[in-house]
Amino acid sequence: CLVAFARDAVEPHEVHSVWVSDYLHPDSMLDAGRAVFLRAESARTPMGSHLLAVRPGPAADSLRSALNAARLTWGEVWALPRERLGGHIGAES
Repeated sequence: CLVAFARDAVEPHEVHSVWVSDYLHPDSMLDAGRAVFLRAESARTPMGSHLLAVRPGPAADSLRSALNAARLTWGEVWALPRERLGGHIGAES
């Protein structure tokens, strides 16, 4: 939903940084540009995107294997069509 909101409500030049919650360490935030995003249909996420953000490294690789997840960059997540992002941000009722 962060991507859907940012694409609809904020001009690109107004965004100086984007931070996401680290799935493996929920008390830690990651710079979205440096995070690894995993998309797995089996992953339950609050907004239904099936996307998890994690720090790059062995733990991310293990989680990717365990979930049989696709690996995406922030740029690839940003480019996902709205229907693949989950949630209903900006959707008409």
